[in-house]
Amino acid sequence: MAQINATQLLEMLAFPWHPFQALFLDKLGRDMNAIMGLFFLFIVSGYYGRVFNFIEKHFWSSVSVDQGDDLYDQVMSWISEQKPEKHSKTLSVRTVLGKDWNLDIGPEEEHRHLRMPAIQVTPAIGSTFYLRHKGHRISFRRDTIAGKGDGMKAAAEKEVITLRCFSTSPQPCRDLIDHIRLVHYTQCATMTTTTIRKPSEFYNRRLSTWTNSGQKECIIKDMEDYLNSSDMYTASGVPYRRGYLFHGPPGTGKTSFASALAGHLKADIHKVNLNSSEVDDELLIDLVANLRKGSILLIEDIDSAGLTRDDTPDSNDNFKSRITLAGFLNAIDGIASSQGHILIMTTNCRSKLDDAILRPGRVDIEEYFGNASKDTAKNMFIRMCSSLTAKTPANTLHPAKSIEEVRDLAMKFAEHIDDKKFSPAQIQGFLLQRRDPEKACADISDWVKAENAKLENMVGEPSAEGLSDNQIQVSRRFGMATSGGLFSWGT
Repeated sequence: MAQINATQLLEMLAFPWHPFQALFLDKLGRDMNAIMGLFFLFIVSGYYGRVFNFIEKHFWSSVSVDQGDDLYDQVMSWISEQKPEKHSKTLSVRTVLGKDWNLDIGPEEEHRHLRMPAIQVTPAIGSTFYLRHKGHRISFRRDTIAGKGDGMKAAAEKEVITLRCFSTSPQPCRDLIDHIRLVHYTQCATMTTTTIRKPSEFYNRRLSTWTNSGQKECIIKDMEDYLNSSDMYTASGVPYRRGYLFHGPPGTGKTSFASALAGHLKADIHKVNLNSSEVDDELLIDLVANLRKGSILLIEDIDSAGLTRDDTPDSNDNFKSRITLAGFLNAIDGIASSQGHILIMTTNCRSKLDDAILRPGRVDIEEYFGNASKDTAKNMFIRMCSSLTAKTPANTLHPAKSIEEVRDLAMKFAEHIDDKKFSPAQIQGFLLQRRDPEKACADISDWVKAENAKLENMVGEPSAEGLSDNQIQVSRRFGMATSGGLFSWGT
């Protein structure tokens, strides 16, 4: 193909180029071809931005995740596991305290004894990290954007994650998000999230370890019925909330049972300490208002907060909580309170609680947790000693016992336990100190005598409820229970 110079091109376009050619040649001494090359370069550069914007608008897709959303932490955790330090030169490193974004990242093995906190490595703000997922090349970028001010406070910056891919549909980015969520919830299948202003995690206590099966099954059924009844609450116009009060002496398993329930329901459990100097009415209302549906709000030892109508501390109290009774009631069932969560309160002394806290609608079910019966002590012995002996090497002085031998020893063990005299925590502590079932059986009689002697030497105090353990029966007050009708109150 013959080449066409600038002069021929202008002739084809019927452009009156001759005066300009003479001008450039006579005055500037420049060749017309060079001038026309610069001219076309100028024209093309003017359209480059428009072409790029067109391609980006119609052929690139993106998904953004704002900081503060649960998904933000999940994406950051997953990105840190992809080892961005191998593909990016600009990184951000942070110390991980409380909640580990990546539990596998930490000190080298030889330095583990120093108990240094874990660190997490992620792409730095403003940098771009590329990865592939299901055949698509997806870019990951962190940026900061200005938040919204209210006229009085300056707008705070917040981070945003943007995932982009070359596709006419954002589906590849959505697929990656779904994959990240699946990885996160798979890892959390055996974990429970606990929040005291900031989240942390601990392994579930299995409900199978709970010895009082009747009590366990009743509460589980009620909670599951409640979580599956949102439509009924909405149709009836009743606030979608459920409250439980676990009361009884210390060490009877109130808090551990609440944690086990969270693990069974695969729900986050948010613990709030009302005696904290950092928690006031405003903060508590804000915390409860932002609870997610299906989560559990656990308030431990609510009696110790001193919530009274006159909001004055008892004469024997050395500490005054910053939470008022009105603020607490407004938080748990006020207009701004969230719906769809489960409220669990624990107390060692129910009689100290104001009637306003206990009224139906705030506390729908009361469950008493008493000291261990003989049957409970026997089951605890079987469960704990079976797990301990199963890991005992065969060549030790005390070889592992068969399940039949453990059951026989458990019967002898329970005979020495006074019914409803000792808490499950006391019995558990005794068994943990004696890993050999036979030694536990041999020592239990002396241990019971020593504990009874301690009780006799102590100044007599009323029990947590002002009654003996045998005088108290489990009380359940149902409200909005699906198994008993729409409104079924009673005992």
